[in-house]
Amino acid sequence: MNAILSQWLPLSLSLAALAGFVVVIMAQLRTHNEQKELLKLLRGIKSKQNEALEAATEEEFSAIRAELKVGAQSRDELQEQLNELSDKYTGLLASHQKLLKAIKEQESAIREVAEQDPASKFYQRAAKLVRQGASLEEVMEACELPRAEAELVFSLYRAET
Repeated sequence: MNAILSQWLPLSLSLAALAGFVVVIMAQLRTHNEQKELLKLLRGIKSKQNEALEAATEEEFSAIRAELKVGAQSRDELQEQLNELSDKYTGLLASHQKLLKAIKEQESAIREVAEQDPASKFYQRAAKLVRQGASLEEVMEACELPRAEAELVFSLYRAET
């Protein structure tokens, strides 16, 4: 019996070791298979995320392209409007210059007429004095005008100041 036990013990220990080894290998295989499954699952999630990200990116690029198209059209329209306004401004500036020239010509014609009439010099001087704030008596004395004429000049030009 000792002989059987002496043979049975190493055999049972070997079988137990083999069973333990098989359990460990199966656990490793199971872990390895689970890892593969997890990797497949993660790859699937990543690919779905990548697809979603690509779709969102494409949508953003499409929106940006559309805005750029609209911006380009708006820029062209704005440039046309700017050109039109520039042309109108140039025309208005030319008209303004013509009007200024006409006004200067009228002013010099008025001055010539005023300088030819000696009596008007008194009235111009009286008007200037009234604008400067002179009194009625000061205007009468400085311009040698009668009271009625000085009052007329005074009432006309005092309203301007």
